[in-house]
Amino acid sequence: MQNIPETGFIDLFQIIGCPAVTPEDAAENKRNGKGLKRPRPATVGILPVCRSSFLAGVKKGIYPAPVKFGRRTFWRSEDIRKLIQRES
Repeated sequence: MQNIPETGFIDLFQIIGCPAVTPEDAAENKRNGKGLKRPRPATVGILPVCRSSFLAGVKKGIYPAPVKFGRRTFWRSEDIRKLIQRES
């Protein structure tokens, strides 16, 4: 499957993707003190949903529950693989 490890954990942005941050956007974010402060390319997610829809689906039980490690939140790659197989 699409760059999903056989075992382990993946974070939310690997699941839903991230928009690009241009150097101009990063400079503006630094001035405002909000948002990402470094440029980066866009990444394509595994599932075509936005962050709020995915987290609402987790709350409703549509998507798998996360695992917390300290302040970070991850999902088991096995659970995401099962979700993709179920949706196909």
